[in-house]
Amino acid sequence: MSLIVLAFLLQLSFFLAHSYSSGPPAGVCNSLVPGHSSSTGGPNPGGFYIFSDLIDNGGDYNASQSYTIRLAGSRQFKGLMIQAREAGTTNLIGSFSNLPSGTKTLTCGSSSSATVTHSNSNLKSSVTVTWTAPATAGMLEIRYTVVVRNDGTSIYYADMNADDFRPGSTETCPMTDRSPSSAFPIIIKLPSGCDRTSCSFYWAMGPNSVNSQYLDVYMEGTVDGWMAVGFSLDQSMGMDDVLGCKIENNAVTVLDTWNPNGYTPNVADSNSSAGICTHSTSYTNGRMSCLFSRYAGIMNQGQDYNLDSSYYIISAYRTDSQTVSSSLAKHSNTPSISPSRYNPMTDTYQEMPTSVCPSAPPSDATYPFRVGNPGDDYYFAARFSDNSSFIDMRLEGKADGWIAVGFTRTRRMFDSDVLACKRDSNSDTVSVIDTWNPGSYSNLLDPSQSGICQHTTQYRNGRISCTFSRYIGVIDNGRDLDLNDTLYRIYSAYSSLRGPATSGLQEHHIPPTFSRAQTNLLTDIREGRTEGVDTWPKQQLLKTHGTFMTIAWLVLAMSGAFFAAWMKPVLPNGEWFIAHRILMVGSLIVGLLGFILPFIAHARSPTPGLISFSPDGKNTAHFIIGFIIMALHIANPIIALFRCHPKGEKRWVFNLTHAHIIGYTSLCLSLINIALGAHLLDRGSFEVAGFYIVFIILLTLFQVFLFIIHAYNARKAPEKDRPSLVHSLLKYKYLFGAKDENEVIQMDAVKDGEKKEPEKPEKKKPLESALVRTSWVTVAVHLTAIAIAVVVMIILIAIN
Repeated sequence: MSLIVLAFLLQLSFFLAHSYSSGPPAGVCNSLVPGHSSSTGGPNPGGFYIFSDLIDNGGDYNASQSYTIRLAGSRQFKGLMIQAREAGTTNLIGSFSNLPSGTKTLTCGSSSSATVTHSNSNLKSSVTVTWTAPATAGMLEIRYTVVVRNDGTSIYYADMNADDFRPGSTETCPMTDRSPSSAFPIIIKLPSGCDRTSCSFYWAMGPNSVNSQYLDVYMEGTVDGWMAVGFSLDQSMGMDDVLGCKIENNAVTVLDTWNPNGYTPNVADSNSSAGICTHSTSYTNGRMSCLFSRYAGIMNQGQDYNLDSSYYIISAYRTDSQTVSSSLAKHSNTPSISPSRYNPMTDTYQEMPTSVCPSAPPSDATYPFRVGNPGDDYYFAARFSDNSSFIDMRLEGKADGWIAVGFTRTRRMFDSDVLACKRDSNSDTVSVIDTWNPGSYSNLLDPSQSGICQHTTQYRNGRISCTFSRYIGVIDNGRDLDLNDTLYRIYSAYSSLRGPATSGLQEHHIPPTFSRAQTNLLTDIREGRTEGVDTWPKQQLLKTHGTFMTIAWLVLAMSGAFFAAWMKPVLPNGEWFIAHRILMVGSLIVGLLGFILPFIAHARSPTPGLISFSPDGKNTAHFIIGFIIMALHIANPIIALFRCHPKGEKRWVFNLTHAHIIGYTSLCLSLINIALGAHLLDRGSFEVAGFYIVFIILLTLFQVFLFIIHAYNARKAPEKDRPSLVHSLLKYKYLFGAKDENEVIQMDAVKDGEKKEPEKPEKKKPLESALVRTSWVTVAVHLTAIAIAVVVMIILIAIN
């Protein structure tokens, strides 16, 4: 009998457990307290809230209108009940619909759809439903219960009034026992290794010790605008949850903002104070600080992240003040992004403190890897540090502003990691700085300056010298290169331009040189290699190539085409052809010389992505188009050798092929290719390419103008003169539109078999209807404009 009773009780327990996992019984409709074995979490929401504009606006609803109700928190839950009541009573009103998977309605009394509960015990992050109001307006009260599982035990937060617990309200805001001097798990400093009070900028965060559903954040810095910390799913700006402290009217305001795209100002969340608990703020003598807590869950759907997860941490600031607005204006410097993802609620991340820096190398230290020798105009040396995570380096050279060594993957300045010793603009103080070259003239300062340990610096008798240690790995992701990789190195980089250590590097005056091959610096140190500077004039050869091609096409080919297109009526005795031939032959010779130069320049050190015989490169558009242009340019004079007589019946076929198909195609392609070449030379800036594009637009408009005025003049001229007065593109219209066969013969054709006695050619005069004066004026304008443009282009090419 005892066994039977025990079996019955076990079955009953299983039944009850099974039924509760698929939803509570109707007996809990009034109390909303779970009936199964569990413990209460206390009279608080446990970090779970009802999100609804209807509740935020006091609960007043319109008749028959639908509203969105969402239950969410900073952690997952397995059970729930959401019940819609008439405010101040137990009367159930309205109906729930659009239920997500894992939920169902529960019949309570006469209402079958005014209560939502779970239908399984699967974990849920949030539940969003639609509540439709009854036929008469009134005031709604939402009551809810949440059941979570904690270490095998069910804990419930029951019968909570949604209006009593609003996210971020003062009733739910926790206190904090943290102060500015507290030890936070995550700390970011700028510059690296500084003490908090002496740091230019200081960010810190960690979980709140009173309520683990909140994150404490502290920021301090010398700003008049704002400081902010952001949380991102990637290492680029855009789609970021950003918490900022902004100064307005000498007061500090804490804002919860959202960065939608990375290039427009951060916008305040639709409810920017939700989940924000401000503890203290100050702004004195240009120094701002703020301490606040942020609810870790999602307050503003689509604008908040759940902070109890891993993100890249962004630290940013604006030193200048901004106008009063609900957004954060553009930051002053490139924001710093953590090298890896971190969970701000659980992880620890500290900027590298100076205490881990290796000791300074002795003054007589031996450097196994060297470029040049001490006392040379440029000297770089490296050795292993007493801390295996660092490499000791020494830079020395003849410079008044700065001297540097760089590391790159592609033998280009673009995206290079550059370490420099820089002299201050107001003194002889020298500082070691970590910079990167994004492709512009000036290197940008790495935001954190982490991984650099300065030892000795000096400026004396026009020479800068310094010793420092550099962390081997990556600190500023996207701005640092791993020195244990196979890289090219950039040498002989120096300048006379000085500046503060808080800014980057201005452009060097002499193009730097590159190592002959990609090597691993650690291997080079281990093997004790000594490297000379590669003196192969690659950059100079490429600049000469650009100069030759500019002269070949913009000066010679363009002018040759100009004489052929517009000067025939003014120079009817063939003078135009002599000028055309001289100019085009000159263009071919100069173009061939320019075409050869890139192959010579890249013979010893191919640039990846530029020429096909580069080990890891691909052809670029500039390279491919250049081959096509030169093939057409060589073919055209060869075709001209086999042209028929000027008055041959098929002469128009040669004219069409030589001038319009091959000639204008190669000319147009050359103009495009010069723009591509200017971009390769001037990558990251727009000085050369921008000037060139503006010039080509003006030149095109000038040609259109000539086309129109000559066509207009031809229209007024006698019909027999029209083919000679217009651009050759319109000439065929008049030739093939001639009235009779005799006109065709007179203008351009001789019938097959017809013979004429040779006559001594008479010197022709320009056509009476020709625009003689206008033509010579346009020649002068064309040549002057071309000359000015080419001189400017050559100067820009030379200085880049």
